[in-house]
Amino acid sequence: MAQAEIRDDHLTDYERAICYYTLPKLNNPVTFGLIVAYAVCLFEALGVLVVGALRNNSTWIAAGLIATAAIVLFGIVVFLVRAFLTELRRRRALAEAQGVPDHSDSFQDFDLPDPFASHILLKHPASAPQHLFACTEDDATIRYFVESVPGENWWRIKSVQDTEVCRVRSLLGPRPFAFNSGRPRKLGVYLEDRELATIERPFGFALPSVEIVHRDPAIPRYAIRNSGIYVDDRLVGRLYELRNSYYLDVENAHFHPGVLAYYATLT
Repeated sequence: MAQAEIRDDHLTDYERAICYYTLPKLNNPVTFGLIVAYAVCLFEALGVLVVGALRNNSTWIAAGLIATAAIVLFGIVVFLVRAFLTELRRRRALAEAQGVPDHSDSFQDFDLPDPFASHILLKHPASAPQHLFACTEDDATIRYFVESVPGENWWRIKSVQDTEVCRVRSLLGPRPFAFNSGRPRKLGVYLEDRELATIERPFGFALPSVEIVHRDPAIPRYAIRNSGIYVDDRLVGRLYELRNSYYLDVENAHFHPGVLAYYATLT
């Protein structure tokens, strides 16, 4: 296969294990319960302010203003501290992996199963302003090219032989006020005139998730939550970012067009 002209930093076995198993446990996402509790406190403070204004009661107005300002400031501090601690734990875990040599051979030496033996590992630039970029293996071997159409919501995924693997189309734009970085709510995956899969971000108040449904009934439904790719709550792969590259680390048996299409549109 073709080789990329510039090889990015190699992902060591230890770094891969950290990204796959450790970092997701360090994430401290804002839960729905915490949001509800914070909203209740904020509405109560605003309620005091409104009642004070309606009754023209300066004491209630002052109390409402102070309570509202205090709750807003407290929320900002708490959420910033949570984000800072999560990033600090992440950096520490990755720092421990720097400079640690690969241990692939040690699995055979000690007759231990390689946890990634049945996985495929791909990466592409996290920031890809160009309209064409490569998805490579970790040794810089090019597996696919991803081409976006300027001014249109289309992506084309092609092999190194310039054969179309699939096309991805945005069917619904970003949902307003959603924490998804402006990504489409729904994508369609096609090969020629045939729809292969749909990728959808269902609306809900729980943590953001993605559902991938293939038209082939033999292919299971996939759910992506907190960087993990799941089939019936069983982890089969992960998506993670390291050194300005997005990685797809998934079991070979679950490397289907919908999974590849979703990964290719993460830029």
